[in-house]
Amino acid sequence: MFNQAANWKVKICKNIFATISMGLVLLGLVSCDISKQASPPQVERPTIESETSPTETEPDEDEADVEDEADEEEQDTQQEDRN
Repeated sequence: MFNQAANWKVKICKNIFATISMGLVLLGLVSCDISKQASPPQVERPTIESETSPTETEPDEDEADVEDEADEEEQDTQQEDRN
């Protein structure tokens, strides 16, 4: 039969080797995950400055808005009359 003492030594060495290998693989995976979670520093990108919108509305725009609202109300009343 086989040498029992030699078999035990081989089994113990295999287990130690497998444990170390698995530990190294897991450490490698964990280190990859940590580097993915750390976001790269934000780089400011230049923006194109556009014209600033006027703070006060122009009178033409106000009249157009009033006309639009009046048209919408008129259409609503026409729809209600039809029903």
